[in-house]
Amino acid sequence: MTNIWMDESPSIFVNSSDCIRFEKVSMNYPRRVAIIGAGNVGNKLARLLLRADFIITGVSSRRLDSARNLANKIHAPIFTTRPEELIQESDILFLTTPDSQIESVSRQLAQCAPLQKERYVCHTSGLYTSDLLSAIKNRGAICFSFHPLMSIIQSESEEKDQPFFVALEGDETGIKCGKYIAKQIGATHFTIPSETKALYHAGAVIAANYLVTLFSTAVQVHEAAGIPAEKSERILMPLVLQTVQNIREKGVRDGLTGPIKRGDAETIRAHLLSFEEKMPELIDFYKILGKQTLPLVPDFQSMLQTLFT
Repeated sequence: MTNIWMDESPSIFVNSSDCIRFEKVSMNYPRRVAIIGAGNVGNKLARLLLRADFIITGVSSRRLDSARNLANKIHAPIFTTRPEELIQESDILFLTTPDSQIESVSRQLAQCAPLQKERYVCHTSGLYTSDLLSAIKNRGAICFSFHPLMSIIQSESEEKDQPFFVALEGDETGIKCGKYIAKQIGATHFTIPSETKALYHAGAVIAANYLVTLFSTAVQVHEAAGIPAEKSERILMPLVLQTVQNIREKGVRDGLTGPIKRGDAETIRAHLLSFEEKMPELIDFYKILGKQTLPLVPDFQSMLQTLFT
């Protein structure tokens, strides 16, 4: 890829062979998108947008090499360390930075002159609301948050497409734009009230991040039972996948199996005794999980309650 300097800035580059793309795009709908933040979320979102025929006008990152790498992958004409340089070329600015940087980037964008035409600015935080964008909103931007409910890891290979949802929050007009984008990239959208967004995010963390914690803990228990970790991971994985499939097909309550489901107090007592002998540090952990499971089995809830107190 051949790059030339743009605007005499040592941090702004443009690919000369790609510039003509801007003149070929219909502007009936917002299609020109800038990606601000070149991490895992920025990489994933950029690929989804590109496949949906959005025009990626440029990439900004605090590190120029990160911006360059993503721009090269998606054939974006501009890569820069100055996000404000992408405003005039874009209809939508996606802030895919870490949460701690969203507000400062918003202030940086707001230092530009008042926006001359309609611009949409959104961030992808699952925790924070669009209030973090108030600085640029006060300069005329339409702001919203756009949280892809996905488990995104760093990967050089192209991931297999999976159905996913997008949580939207913010200005009514911004949410309409978010719905349009979500539909275009193949996601199902839903809105979340600003005042409960942190709680929504906590639920997502429990479902995804702490699933890894549960799996890791199960492997540790197997190690204490004499099963090597690598072997334990192999033998537990089909069980986990089948459980997820059960939930998908039958729902949470009917997807539950095991001793609590059948009211098997004797097995639960045996588990607690084994933890007391071998891994006492996990007794409270096991009891908390059991107590949280009891509402799913109302027929046995009162009978098993004392085992988890």
